[in-house]
Amino acid sequence: MPTTMNLAVNSQNESTSRANWRGYAISATLHAVLLLALAFVVLGESGVETFIVTAKQATSRAEPLIAIPLEPAPAPEPQKSEAIELDSPPPKLSLAPIPVDLPGRLASQRLGALSGSGQNVVTVAHAQPVTKTETKPKEKAADAVPSDSRRATFFGSHAYGNNFVFILDASPSMVGARYRRACDELIASLMKLEDSQSFYVLLFSWRTQLMFDGPLASIQFIPATDENVDRFRQWLYAQDVRKNNGTDPRVALDLAERLQPDAVFLLSDGEFNKPPRWNPSMPTRAMPQHSVARLVEMIYETIPLHCIAFEIAACEPGLRALSVLTGGSCRFVPPLRPDADQIFLTKLENQLRQVDPQGTGDSFRAQQTRLTIANWLVEKGFTEEAQDVIEVLADKQLPSRLQRKLESIQGKISE
Repeated sequence: MPTTMNLAVNSQNESTSRANWRGYAISATLHAVLLLALAFVVLGESGVETFIVTAKQATSRAEPLIAIPLEPAPAPEPQKSEAIELDSPPPKLSLAPIPVDLPGRLASQRLGALSGSGQNVVTVAHAQPVTKTETKPKEKAADAVPSDSRRATFFGSHAYGNNFVFILDASPSMVGARYRRACDELIASLMKLEDSQSFYVLLFSWRTQLMFDGPLASIQFIPATDENVDRFRQWLYAQDVRKNNGTDPRVALDLAERLQPDAVFLLSDGEFNKPPRWNPSMPTRAMPQHSVARLVEMIYETIPLHCIAFEIAACEPGLRALSVLTGGSCRFVPPLRPDADQIFLTKLENQLRQVDPQGTGDSFRAQQTRLTIANWLVEKGFTEEAQDVIEVLADKQLPSRLQRKLESIQGKISE
């Protein structure tokens, strides 16, 4: 009997224990749900991080879910920048393009980068490349045009400014029609100057002749008024270039540079040569060993030298070299005669130069050659040129035979 009671008591206790455990499990589950809800609410407000451990499916013992709170992370410092709305795209910027002046060598590269043709392209939203305008090469002094455009012209060459020097070849090769043509053009150039502009003229052979034959101290510009130009015209045409020798412009170039003009015009028809003795009548910076080019290179630093190669093409290279040294210009002025006639005249002129290089007609051979050439010229109809050739013999004491020949040629010219 005692055994039976114990079993009944144990059975009843076991039933009671099971009921109590089942109640505990339900209660724990409800509390866990409440804790989780509370944790979500608290975490949403305070930012406390929570590590959730989820138990396996409840066994017959109904193990509850456990929530383990962790140490909260330090709150981030509040940012000062305003929140950016990402729901709508940012507004488009309407900025005017900014021209970018690029070096010519890099312009094409930069254009390719901005258009996406290059590598590692970075698009610049506010700048658009502008191709640099090509600039002309630096202008020579001969082509630089000042704002007022006051200028002088001589046989097609031009220079700008107010003060000009003209250097004219008066060597024996210029005797006659060639010298008159040069003088006519020079007077026409001076007439085109304004009264407020000024000029000065130098003649050269182996000697240098000052304008109006004045002393060295009288060298100065004179205004280009009608009265002054007319006075100069009378003096210029009265010069007898037959008495000159050689072609050496060094002293004239030196004197012209000392005046500090805006430009210098140099006209010549032949290659330069030096006198047998270097004894200039005027002070000069040129030394006996100095060539014309060396002197120009030494003293013409800022003054353009405009050269006129007059009727003889052989003199153009030397004159062009001078103009290049100074940034000036060079122009060849062809003769007025037709080509065939000019070839004939040039041949006769070269023959005369070989026999009479000084152009003085002093020797018997020079006199005889001049008369022969003059006779050929008369037969060809070049009476003016024939007169120029024999003009140097007018004041010579010729042998009787040559004198008769001279008179015969003069008679033909006067017919």
